[in-house]
Amino acid sequence: MKLSQNARIVLYGTMTLFFWFALYAFVPYLSTHAYSMTSNTALIGTMLGAYGWAQILFRIPIGVISDRYNNRRFFIQIGCALLLVSTLGFYFSSNVYWLIFFRAVSGISAAVWVVMSVLFGGYFAPEYRVKALTILNACNLFGQMIASLIVIPATAKYGISSTFLIAAAGGFIALLISFTLEEKKFDRKPLSLKSLLAVGRSKWVLMISAMCILSQLMFFATTSGFTPQLALALGSAPSTLGWIQLISTAGGAAFSFLSPRLFVDRFGALNTVVVLLALQAVTCLIQPLAGTLNLLLLIVFVNGLARGTAVSLMLGLITMPFPYEKQAAAMGFYQAFYALGITLGPTIAGAAMKIGGLARGFYVVGLLGLIAPVIGVFLIREKKALLEAVE
Repeated sequence: MKLSQNARIVLYGTMTLFFWFALYAFVPYLSTHAYSMTSNTALIGTMLGAYGWAQILFRIPIGVISDRYNNRRFFIQIGCALLLVSTLGFYFSSNVYWLIFFRAVSGISAAVWVVMSVLFGGYFAPEYRVKALTILNACNLFGQMIASLIVIPATAKYGISSTFLIAAAGGFIALLISFTLEEKKFDRKPLSLKSLLAVGRSKWVLMISAMCILSQLMFFATTSGFTPQLALALGSAPSTLGWIQLISTAGGAAFSFLSPRLFVDRFGALNTVVVLLALQAVTCLIQPLAGTLNLLLLIVFVNGLARGTAVSLMLGLITMPFPYEKQAAAMGFYQAFYALGITLGPTIAGAAMKIGGLARGFYVVGLLGLIAPVIGVFLIREKKALLEAVE
């Protein structure tokens, strides 16, 4: 049965929500689960890092191969299947080595976000693609937020292992929906690897990727890194630290839905991204200055709003100059590049804190983050020339 455009969009958004629900339901508890198996922090760090390294290694090949053979739905189905396998693998793992393996498997699954984004963007005319992908990323963020709301009480009642089964249920739903997806095909010869790899060298891809690297660097150094330490110093109970991630995600999810109509239509996507990245950097800088826990949480909400919406908009901008048959390659390079920010953020902040204390890390990361809107201003000035250079 042929689905209507609206039905396809709703199904796709639902699949995306459950996909990211499954990927993030267990994340806040994974290191604690690993500590129950070993006290070797190096092994636990290896396990946590396997997720990011798998994405760095697989995102570009997935983007390039799916473009070359014009088959994105297959990769999405494989990604959803691997997600289900990884969540069940975590549940049945008996030692940390199996956790490392299945964390890498979940990273390969997450790398499929490359083609998920591009296939969905293909449902829309080019002029609507940025707004469409902003909404798709909002489904991503809402999935993470709903996962947090469900697993917080479930963990308290049934223990950490229950989070893996909850995630598996979400992964199973995403897998079922993936078999309903439709993909437009082109009657063309496969593009050469040389032409696809050239996409990654374009200034458009490199500059937007640089902005997103800095945005991810700030996020993983603060909200997903050391902001909980600030909260503890202000009197937060360890059991309530999960709310920091939830508040941050809620801000990004809500604003991603609203921003196309409120700001993108009025001011343009690039202009909006520049303002949001500046706001993210400033709210990183001022977190150590919060005198109360409530004020810190408000800053975290604004920071998450800025970061979540900026990343959503850049997800649409990255493919804008490219024809459909090159978009997965562009997305693959972009997502592999910004994964560097995920690994660099905590490293840079931790090194700065070792030298000058907790607050120093936030100041260093915030100042680095201010480079992102500067790149954006240059991109706005040179936009026409950069777009023509791609063509």
